[in-house]
This record gives sequence, C-alpha cells and structure tokens, in this order.
Amino acid sequence: MKINLRLAGAVLLWVVALNTALWAEDRVKTLAGTTYNGRIASIDDGLVTIDASDGARVVLSMEQIQSIEFGVDSAGNPDAKPHYDYAGLTLLTPARINIVLGHWYGDFGFRLSFGYWGETAGVELDGHYSLGCSDAFNHGLFVGLGIFEWEQHFLEPNSRWRYLAAGWQMNLFGIFLQIGLSAGEGSFQSPQYIGQIGYVYEFR
Repeated sequence: MKINLRLAGAVLLWVVALNTALWAEDRVKTLAGTTYNGRIASIDDGLVTIDASDGARVVLSMEQIQSIEFGVDSAGNPDAKPHYDYAGLTLLTPARINIVLGHWYGDFGFRLSFGYWGETAGVELDGHYSLGCSDAFNHGLFVGLGIFEWEQHFLEPNSRWRYLAAGWQMNLFGIFLQIGLSAGEGSFQSPQYIGQIGYVYEFR
C-alpha cells in the first residue's frame, strides 16, 4: 500500500502544533531571581530539568529554586482548565480497527485515530470542542482530516478516500461514539458517512 507522505507529514505537523498550543507551561523561579517558563521534563535526585520555551534545556538543583508552579497560562496565572489524556480501541473509519489517542484541554482537544492491517490502513486527525461534560459523560463537535485504503469495502472493493470531516461525538462511561460526514476525493462521491464506535478510557 502506498502512503501519501505529504499528507502524513501535514498530519504530524498538525499534531505537534496543536499539542504545543493546548498545553500550558510550567514556571520555575530561582533564588537568584531568574524565571524559566516551559515544561518540566523531570525531577530526580535533587535536580529539576526544564525544557524552556526558548528551546534550551536547563538543569537546576533544588537548592537553587525558590518556587515551582505547574500549569500557568501565557500571562503567568495558574491554569484552572482541566486537561487529561485518553486512549482506546474503536471500529470503522479510518482503519476498521483503530488505535485512538487524544487529549482534552478545557473545552478543546485533539484525537489521532490510526491503524495498519496489511491491505487495510488509515489515519484520521480531529480537533474537537466540548458541548457538555460530567464525570461519566461528555459530548461535542469535531472537525478533522484523514485518509484510508480498504482492500474490501462494502461499497467499493480496493477503495481509497482522502477527506475532510465534521460531526458529533460522545463518551459515556468509556463507550465512545463518533458520527459525521466527510467530503474528499477517491473511490466515493461526497458526502460520505464516517464514524467510530468502541471503548475509550479517559485518564482523569
């Protein structure tokens, strides 16, 4: 199966950019008055390693540090938005059997669904917005892009579809459902139904 490298690269860049935009930063203040903003990579053996926002990696001993704040916004205020990862397995698009990895940050998040099973493969990247959330249930809207190739499809054997998609999703006690419409190019005419159903665990 041939993979569209340009599309795969665009998907990867979108994941990196969205992940960077969604995560708040940590802040470390030293006794000397220096402040480092970025992500704390590790705290081990009395040393704190910081991946600073300017790209530098800084290692400080605990004796040098005045305070550490986890999750501050761009203005330096504590970030109150809940954020958590989720992962699971689903059926249907894009790859019939999909590995699902994602992250919620407040009302926004992203999801990567992918699978490669010989002659059947696919990947889809979605951004989503929450319409409501409780301890057991959340639902919202999503938009995304994807590609799949299925050797056997009930509409078209040896089918290929590159698409943009939008729709609705929900998670109830881990039972995940996504339904939507896609428009694109390949073996089908636009619009086409897409969807997933399976189990997705939220690491709250």
